[in-house]
Amino acid sequence: CGLIVFQSGFAGIFDVVVSKNQRRRGFGKELMLGLLLEAQKEKAHTAYLQVVKNNTIARSLYHDLGFVDEYKYWYRIKNGN
Repeated sequence: CGLIVFQSGFAGIFDVVVSKNQRRRGFGKELMLGLLLEAQKEKAHTAYLQVVKNNTIARSLYHDLGFVDEYKYWYRIKNGN
């Protein structure tokens, strides 16, 4: 499954997930191509997404689809009381 949100010419792609037992069969690529087709239909000029740095399989897929790293996002956790 996946979610796409449109705003002012941008297409935000979120929550792209393929069931563990269905991975490595091309479903993620087909899903992404479908979402990007919807972005094109809506005349979005830019698509964006976030992916965890160590998710090498997803990062490879996104790279193959033309996505590039724009910046790094750091999660911060507060420990303590």
